[in-house]
Amino acid sequence: MISRTKATRFLCPTLFLLIFVTLATARAEIFKVVYVCDGDTVILSNRQHVRYIGINAPEVAHDRGPAEYFGNEARKYNKQLVLGKKVRLVFDQEQRDRHGRLLAYVYLEDGTSVNEALVKEGCAHVFFAPPNTKHYEHLLALQREAIKRQKGMWSHLLGDSKGSYTGNIWSKKFHRPTCPFGKQTTSTNVVRLTTKKEAFINGYSPCRRCLP
Repeated sequence: MISRTKATRFLCPTLFLLIFVTLATARAEIFKVVYVCDGDTVILSNRQHVRYIGINAPEVAHDRGPAEYFGNEARKYNKQLVLGKKVRLVFDQEQRDRHGRLLAYVYLEDGTSVNEALVKEGCAHVFFAPPNTKHYEHLLALQREAIKRQKGMWSHLLGDSKGSYTGNIWSKKFHRPTCPFGKQTTSTNVVRLTTKKEAFINGYSPCRRCLP
């Protein structure tokens, strides 16, 4: 006969594990992808838009401008990965952005991380967006390897990019010297970068205003 003390010792770890699994499952949802907008955004069968956490792919053509370099290729690869397939969404601290889109780490049924796959193939760069930074360091390590191997956009994007760029340690963005946003960076947060490669290797993303 099991004593009350022994039973308590057995049940406590089991109960903790059950609660942990339940909470983890509650933060993951499975849906089918019905449309791929670009290299980092999709639409699900429930009509929700999903923006992949921690990465940013080049833009495709839209009403505000033409496609960016490698934008169409990034969208094509994203389609190959997820279109018509069931995906599992895992959330971080914030579940929606200011546009109302879901923010998620996206996984295929076989466990493949779509966010990681896009970075590995040079179809997207790392994007620092607190508080959703759970996998930032891991994604950055994958990006460094993709740059080293000149995968995807990295085969031509960096090129001869010597110059002077202003990095913001706090926001992890880098700017042209003349960018108003770059000039607003406080001296304690400023870091000088001499090439785009140096910026991307250290996890900085290009400013969307000055497009360095």
